[in-house]
Amino acid sequence: MVIANTARGLTYSFDLTCPEDFNALQALLDANQITALTLVREGTRYALPTPQRFRRLIFGAELIATKAEGVIGERIFVQADNVRVSLSVLFHSDLIRADLVNTGTLRYNSRGVKT
Repeated sequence: MVIANTARGLTYSFDLTCPEDFNALQALLDANQITALTLVREGTRYALPTPQRFRRLIFGAELIATKAEGVIGERIFVQADNVRVSLSVLFHSDLIRADLVNTGTLRYNSRGVKT
């Protein structure tokens, strides 16, 4: 489950495995209304707040899947200028992965729109 906080102070919950919820989250992400994303797994919350001192912020959420096992987890991320921060949570494991990557100059955002 993903919880999204918006600029207007509202909080929404989304189940990424449900197509309607996934589309509703994508609409919020496209409108740049997100100020923080949180992954919830077995009562524990993993938050990804808005980074400070960056010009461009692109939030996103996705399912982690393999061909052999299908959906195995969820990932939330924020692309802040040339830095990408992501949190990945696997469903059937105690593993949590946090990535901080310098991606270089951002040419396109995650939805293919030139920035």
